[in-house]
This record gives sequence, structure tokens and C-alpha cells, in this order.
Amino acid sequence: MGRTGSTFRGTDPELEPLVRVKVSEERPEDSYVAIQNRNHWYYIEDTDMASKRTFAIVQILLSLTDSGETARGPVVSITN
Repeated sequence: MGRTGSTFRGTDPELEPLVRVKVSEERPEDSYVAIQNRNHWYYIEDTDMASKRTFAIVQILLSLTDSGETARGPVVSITN
């Protein structure tokens, strides 16, 4: 017992979330990744190193599932 954190991360105040996705009605100026959906922008801040690391790991894992010449990962907008 006690070898892992809580399954539901929100119940343990000592654990940080794996990814912080922010939302705004305006396009974020300084984001690592951003996507617009139904008049809102969802994004990861460029200064949020933990979320950027988690997002990169997810991208790598998704790329490992690619197969064949036509395989593509999810479409993600990366803004400057």
C-alpha cells in the first residue's frame, strides 16, 4: 500500500495535475499548443513545463501506434 498516488488526482491535494488545459474566448498569445472549438480556445501555456512534458509523451505514444504509409497522428495547432 502507498506505492502510487491516488487514482483520482483531484482528491489528493499533494498531487499536481498531469496537464493543465486553459480555456479562453480570445486566442492565447503565448501558448505551447492551442485549438479553437465552438468559439473558445483550449491551450497549454508555453511556460507550463509539466503540461508540455506530458503532452509530448502523449504525442510520442500516439506516434507509436501509427502503421502504414498513410498513418497520421491527431491534428494539433502549435502557435508561436
